[in-house]
Amino acid sequence: MVWVGDCRAYHWDGKALQQMTTDHTLAAYLSRAAGEAGNVPVTALSDFVGIKLGQAVPATVPFVSVPAAGTLVLTTDGVHDQAPHEVIEALVREHANDPQTLADALVAAARPNSADYRDDATAVVIR
Repeated sequence: MVWVGDCRAYHWDGKALQQMTTDHTLAAYLSRAAGEAGNVPVTALSDFVGIKLGQAVPATVPFVSVPAAGTLVLTTDGVHDQAPHEVIEALVREHANDPQTLADALVAAARPNSADYRDDATAVVIR
């Protein structure tokens, strides 16, 4: 599996939700390179993706292996930036056996981060 942009992959093994990827933006990259957790406080870099899809080759695309068993949850930043990890995990715990219901619940859990802005929220769930 590969990822790009403000997307994350999580794996649910029936007991715990593990975040498998970090956001693939320049800010996240710099933060990881500096050995820090989370995003660096440079908002202009948060929307910058390191390479365009048309220029990507296998060596430039990060990937992660996930176990075949369990549930794979993919979210955009509209979900994971607006719903805390604890909320996401509680929803996965409650709806893990129904992928569509879980995806709908994750999107519904996304709350606007200001009175006039709500990021697009997308979730994909694969059992």
